Amino acid sequence: MAEVANRPAATDDMRALFEITGEARGPKGVNRSLDRVARYLNLLASSGVTAKPGDIKVIIHGPATSLILRDEAYHQRFKSTNPNTPLIAALVQAGVEIHVCGQAVAGQKIAREDINPAVTVDLSAMTTLVLLQRQGWPLVSD
Repeated sequence: MAEVANRPAATDDMRALFEITGEARGPKGVNRSLDRVARYLNLLASSGVTAKPGDIKVIIHGPATSLILRDEAYHQRFKSTNPNTPLIAALVQAGVEIHVCGQAVAGQKIAREDINPAVTVDLSAMTTLVLLQRQGWPLVSD
């Protein structure tokens, strides 16, 4: 794959903010947009770019919000284990920061204790999106 355009160099700043709003295909499927974050990390690695901790941020809101539930809470709502839990753990291990909209959490009546502890609750997706874009974070939306 050496003959491709727009391949990042190891010295390029490839930090990114991913906005995830879409839900998975059914409660037993991994959220495709969350999976896309992992693909981004893999594409960077294939070009020799190592994302530093905090270089990749995710903000989750809208119909995707339930992907941040702990397995027990997810099971109560959907009668299955949260298929996103292993991917969240792997992304956090890779240095990705995962945030969820506090307004979406409230709107979907998700209790704080039901949220995966690896996920940070923000005031709102809107404020996160505005603040980080003003700080120069490129936005990747689903």
